[in-house]
Amino acid sequence: MTFKINSVEIDHIGVLDQASFDFSEDPSGVVSIYGSNRTGKTSFITAIQAVVRHFKGEKLDDLTPLLSEGVENGSVVLSGSYEGQDWRVSVTIEKVDYGITSHQEVSLSDGLSMEQLVQLVTQRIIVLPHISTDVLHLSPLSETFSRLLNQTSDNTLAIEMIGSTLIFPNNFLAILTEFENLANDLLEELIPDMSIQLVYGHRGMQLVVNTIGPLGESSQLYDAESTGTKYLVNLLSTLATIKTEGRIVFIDDLGSRLGPDWLDKIIDYFSEDKRGQLIFTSYRPIESPIVSPTENPTSGGLLQLSLE
Repeated sequence: MTFKINSVEIDHIGVLDQASFDFSEDPSGVVSIYGSNRTGKTSFITAIQAVVRHFKGEKLDDLTPLLSEGVENGSVVLSGSYEGQDWRVSVTIEKVDYGITSHQEVSLSDGLSMEQLVQLVTQRIIVLPHISTDVLHLSPLSETFSRLLNQTSDNTLAIEMIGSTLIFPNNFLAILTEFENLANDLLEELIPDMSIQLVYGHRGMQLVVNTIGPLGESSQLYDAESTGTKYLVNLLSTLATIKTEGRIVFIDDLGSRLGPDWLDKIIDYFSEDKRGQLIFTSYRPIESPIVSPTENPTSGGLLQLSLE
């Protein structure tokens, strides 16, 4: 069931006065939004967050800076398709005496209902503005646990970690087992010499990273790994759902936190499947030869990079 975002239009959100992005001609579903500091990368992610939160009925007041300085209202417009049916959503965000309010205008093809669209936006779009390596971010697939995602703002579950030890409710054990399987299935495709493992230690369940290097196999607890490795492990569950569930995943600063080799492998892997989309920001240009800028840079100093 193909759910796609074809375009994003942003008006007075954060440092973006006006910006538009067109993904409709991108054949791969993998796009990088590149720009230097203060050009609007985080504002782009915040704009998508605002739409998802609006449809979840959540407050937007803690999304800062949401509106551009000195303005009273802004908007985010998303357009796309679902199973051949077109949809368009315009969310207007206004500053009022008691905080921030928002309202929507929706245009749908006859074969798509408002109920369907709300479910798609709130469950199939994942926005990761910040990944903390002190927690484990999971995107469960099991229907029972997927309901929990409706209670979170970014459609991931964050499990607290003390070092490498996971602190979780008993009913989350099935989610962790699912995470281990999803993560290793994806790593087998992306980085065959790496795997993760959940083991019971004297402190509780711990996360272990296994690697195969020039000197043979080695295992380290999660908190002994590099920041880049921990960041990758935290993304595995969410990235896996792009293919398994056709989800649309927005990640802030992905191109800056992963090494170019791993990033190239992720780009190459997800460009082979058309069921979902991976859209991420980066403050440095992506060096992979499979990425090229669109003919016209978007406004706000950002450049959209798409696969050739």
